[in-house]
Amino acid sequence: MGRIRRSYAIGIAAACAAMAVSAAPSAQADELVPTRSVLLLTVSMPHLSTVVDRYRVLECSPTGGTHPLAAAACADLEYANGDVRAVATDDRHCPMIYAPVTVSEQGWWHGKRTGMTETFANTCVMRAETGAVFAF
Repeated sequence: MGRIRRSYAIGIAAACAAMAVSAAPSAQADELVPTRSVLLLTVSMPHLSTVVDRYRVLECSPTGGTHPLAAAACADLEYANGDVRAVATDDRHCPMIYAPVTVSEQGWWHGKRTGMTETFANTCVMRAETGAVFAF
């Protein structure tokens, strides 16, 4: 399991480095090179006896990556101008069970570096407050 995580982390680091190069200022102009939005999304459930981590890459403009609901997640983020905390929430009723879920996103949104980490009371609350972004 450790080798898989390490290999995956190396691949993600390489993808992020490639995006950093594409977001670097052009030698011919002071403007940024046209950029895509690429995010590394993680979901961790540290309350379980074995830590459960899930990772997905979300690419927007064009839509892709390993996220199963990439189009919906990109639409949610586009609506919120790339801010996961501003994604429209739904009115679902969640149980009052404390089973913490920590999510994080790191990467670039339309050429600007972005990142956040937040812990929710449980997966229901996480899904209600983050839309399709962490729905994997």
